[in-house]
Amino acid sequence: MNKIYWLSLLPLFALCSGGCSTTDLIWNPFELETIIPFAGKPIHIAIADANSGVFDANDWALIKRQSPWDMLQQDISADLLRLVTVEPLKPFQIAAMLQSGRCQYAILRQADVAEFLAGEQEVDVLAKGKVLRRQGVLVANKESGITSLATLKDKQFAFGPRHDPVLFFDALRVLDEAGVSPSDIQQEFAITGFEGSLQNHISSREAAKEIVYRPGTPAGVIEAAEYDAYPETGGLWLPILFTFSKDQFVELGRTEVIEMESIPDAVFVASALADKRTTEKIRRLLLSLHERHIEAVHSLGFSKFEAGKSE
Repeated sequence: MNKIYWLSLLPLFALCSGGCSTTDLIWNPFELETIIPFAGKPIHIAIADANSGVFDANDWALIKRQSPWDMLQQDISADLLRLVTVEPLKPFQIAAMLQSGRCQYAILRQADVAEFLAGEQEVDVLAKGKVLRRQGVLVANKESGITSLATLKDKQFAFGPRHDPVLFFDALRVLDEAGVSPSDIQQEFAITGFEGSLQNHISSREAAKEIVYRPGTPAGVIEAAEYDAYPETGGLWLPILFTFSKDQFVELGRTEVIEMESIPDAVFVASALADKRTTEKIRRLLLSLHERHIEAVHSLGFSKFEAGKSE
């Protein structure tokens, strides 16, 4: 095949990689079950619409932001090379979809699963979602000489996303209690394009990168779950790779612990009609997700998926 032919396939590959939000845009006039580069029928996952917290579909849909399960969907799709769609539904709808085979997998409450089993509907519990308890750790670069929150006045400080309850608002509260108000923190430089604002980052990892590997920002706040998982030593920066270790930071304080609003006693289940080999692959992916893609788990309001069984 020539180069022009391969270039013509790039738009198709880009559309396929977008998950369920783009599947309706893929040109498939003959309704083929396989679309290169994905093989096999699409995988359908239902999520119980909780009407609150991260699983409230109206909450994220109204402001057109990324849904909390996008990263989970993309992770499974990329690993299995299958199109994956995710849809929020009511528990009674999920029961019907699982029984008919129109939906192969679902995330819902353990109580709903118990009702399914009492009604002699077969489902296999692949994993349980452990509710995420979030906490922020305020830290400084060990080489900065900063040893207390009070010495952060007139310094740059790396926050998480703007409006984040832990990595922004709670961090501000802890600073204020230490006598450091927002006006005491050095604002963004004009060159950044955000002159006069506090420094926000898209994730805890990006804030940590700013603190350790970029000059000018000696302190910030990162997720406790991430910080506590750092090894004691061995943090490393390379042009295409960077890792962190505790000896690169000085811990200055912590925010209060808050529990994320997610599905209580959440379980990830498979329909009895789901392909067994695919089910085992998904089970493996879920149980290792917090090690491979921690942001995908946290966005769902879970700290990790743990092994589970039908009760």
